Amino acid sequence: MGMRARTSYWASDEMIRPTRIREVLRELSVRPRKGLGQNFLADGNIRKLMLDTCRIAPGSRILEIGPGLGAITSGLIQVAGSVIAIEKDPRLAAFLQRRFRHAGNLTVIPGDALRMEPEKLIPGDCDLMVSNLPYRVASPIMVRFLEAPRPLPRMVVTIHKEAGEKFIAQPGNRNYGVLSVVTALAWRVRRVREISPNCFFPRPEVWSLLLEFESRPDAPPVELRSRVLQLASWIFTQRRKKLGTIVRRSSPPGLTWFRRRLTEELLRESGISGDARPEQVPADKWLRLIDMLSAES
Repeated sequence: MGMRARTSYWASDEMIRPTRIREVLRELSVRPRKGLGQNFLADGNIRKLMLDTCRIAPGSRILEIGPGLGAITSGLIQVAGSVIAIEKDPRLAAFLQRRFRHAGNLTVIPGDALRMEPEKLIPGDCDLMVSNLPYRVASPIMVRFLEAPRPLPRMVVTIHKEAGEKFIAQPGNRNYGVLSVVTALAWRVRRVREISPNCFFPRPEVWSLLLEFESRPDAPPVELRSRVLQLASWIFTQRRKKLGTIVRRSSPPGLTWFRRRLTEELLRESGISGDARPEQVPADKWLRLIDMLSAES
């Protein structure tokens, strides 16, 4: 049975009703913690949109981060060949194991995605990562996946709007920064929809974004992207200054892979004006600068 025929299974799940969420959390003695960013999806339309955005192929291998009570998990296992769900809260992990005990294609792993080794975090031949990302740790979790040595083909995530805007911002936008640069080098990102706080329980204070990430076939090697991250992280701490001023007055600390000195002349050779500010430089020019800094003079 194809994916379109199965979407009827995605129409509802009891774990998106606030009253049911409240009831189960009470039974589990779980009080949603801001420190863990525990805001559970509580809207059927957003659940369906998120699953539709996943475009799950029958037999695919999926990684879910922070499944919570399993509102998205219940849809994933209808189509996917296998789903690995990583849940930090051991009580929720145990609940998921009980709830889906008859699902032979689901493995629930109690663990912290921020502490797991990248090789263990991303299963081999994984086709998709999906997550309603915990608000407080959304950005560091995404950086782990963006820079993973074994990249994923696609990711579908909900993320609080302030963080999400940084992944999709274009040069010249006030949100354009290090995350924008690193993301643009290796991913095409689609803004699917803004999500109201009313779609979660408990209700967060901010809006969210549903984003779809698709890996670029022409992405540079991880080592080069890591170097871009290191250099851009230093330069963007001085984002109000012109690049010419930055390179004249200081030098990046501890970047031992430099083979040439970072100067205004090298900026020009890379196609970057010394009068430009960091947020005006597109990702391809950052990469060109890294290539030149890494080359023997």
